Amino acid sequence: MSINFNDFVSESLIEKKFSVQIYDMDMKFSTTMPVICNYLYDVGMAHSVVILKDNDYIPEDVVFVVTRFHVRIDRYPLLRENILIRSWLSPIESKHVVRNYLLINESGEIFGRAINSATTFNLKKRAAEDISGSFDDSKIITLDTEPALPNVFEKLPHVVSPDYENVVDVRYFDCDFYRHVNNVKYVEWCIETMPIEFLKKHRLYEIDINFRKESGLGDRLLAKTCADNRENTYLHSITSEDGTRDIVRMKSIWK
Repeated sequence: MSINFNDFVSESLIEKKFSVQIYDMDMKFSTTMPVICNYLYDVGMAHSVVILKDNDYIPEDVVFVVTRFHVRIDRYPLLRENILIRSWLSPIESKHVVRNYLLINESGEIFGRAINSATTFNLKKRAAEDISGSFDDSKIITLDTEPALPNVFEKLPHVVSPDYENVVDVRYFDCDFYRHVNNVKYVEWCIETMPIEFLKKHRLYEIDINFRKESGLGDRLLAKTCADNRENTYLHSITSEDGTRDIVRMKSIWK
């Protein structure tokens, strides 16, 4: 059964279409996990704008920041393929807002699922901020339905003894308009610690990532990876240069 590929946005649900372009391709002529994550962020941002507008809340210094992101992709879309991403919020149970995503092909088949958590952050104070009183709860419409993935984020460990390690210098184009590193860059840097021959022969099936601290232009970071005790599973950490701050922790599963 085919689906409607017109964008649809409401307070409770957003559906947004994407057509895979040549600049989305990797060496295997396929999209990648970072490309998919960029699509997901675009959808979440578009829906957040609607929610803020409906609540007559225009933040000057406060933004939503993602704290966790869990993505599972069964098949990566190819060049010129059209896909649709459907997203909604789970019922709010804490200061973290949980967003769900389904990735759907033109035949209506689900080929990917994702879930993330986000909280509010004051850009001037550089700290989390509670703005729950700024919203009319009746206007933040959630869907009490089965989540795209289980709403359980496992605790991710710090990588102590890496098998692979890269030094990363944060560049101008690594940063977004909030003046800190774009979250998708961290996904790329974790993946790029893996040996090239491994990347050529394996496909990234799943990531679960915890964004712990921010970093910015001019920072020097260490990206570290070690094999987990589970098959085809790896653990990643991105830390400050001196190793005292964990910026990101991630788990990856490969096929």
